[in-house]
Amino acid sequence: MQFVAQRAHLPEMMHYVASYISQITLPDSEQKKVEVAVEEALINIIIYAYPKNSKGTIDLECQLTPKQLDITIRDSGIPFNPLIVPLTIDRLSPLEERKLGGLGIYFILEFMDEIQYRRVGKENALHLRKNF
Repeated sequence: MQFVAQRAHLPEMMHYVASYISQITLPDSEQKKVEVAVEEALINIIIYAYPKNSKGTIDLECQLTPKQLDITIRDSGIPFNPLIVPLTIDRLSPLEERKLGGLGIYFILEFMDEIQYRRVGKENALHLRKNF
């Protein structure tokens, strides 16, 4: 499924993904974690992959097997490998003293069972897997 890479289209993208997530046999809390991880990945692409005023798309592919849900997100934006970003999460400081942002990649890594990134030609491909 292809979507315009704009915030206004995020609900459509999440509706598409949620239709697969609702079919997996996981507690609601774990299904919600999958939604959060996917939404964080999509928001990062929408905000950072395409320079201001450029138009781009996001391709979403979901595959459901008896034991796992695979979600592949592709875009032709700026190359970005989220797996090599150093995570500096300050868990000890009070919330009001922490720097805003930076948790999206952390949530993706924490909530999904497998994450792969590759650059194929001019395309970013992020593969997320949830086992159940």
